Amino acid sequence: MAIERAVFNGEGMVIWQDVFGCWLPYSQGQKEKIAGWKRIFREYRPLFGSLDAIPLIRTEHPGLYANLFPQGDRAVITLYNDGEVALEGPLVSARAYSFAEALRAVEDLTITAGTICGKLCPGATAVLLLHN
Repeated sequence: MAIERAVFNGEGMVIWQDVFGCWLPYSQGQKEKIAGWKRIFREYRPLFGSLDAIPLIRTEHPGLYANLFPQGDRAVITLYNDGEVALEGPLVSARAYSFAEALRAVEDLTITAGTICGKLCPGATAVLLLHN
């Protein structure tokens, strides 16, 4: 859950596996998620550091949360599905952008009539790059 929260909030993570002698191991799957997130965060760090970030923008589903990190003609949007079922179809508006690229976890991604559409599994966090 901490990994998903870090991704959704567009922030880094502190990896501290030995806290005062108490071992807090990460599984292989968690290590792979962290490595993938680290690559995205480093590559798009200027966007995640945007002074114009907009937290909790409106989405098309209850239980779907989104943050927008715009800068110039590009933006990163993070999505989190807090529900128990996969969300399909319209997810969030992206009227200012023409193209979207899934950097993490969205299937069948498209922008139709200014709306980002796709499939997001329950408990998943997605990262999208938007541009014109």
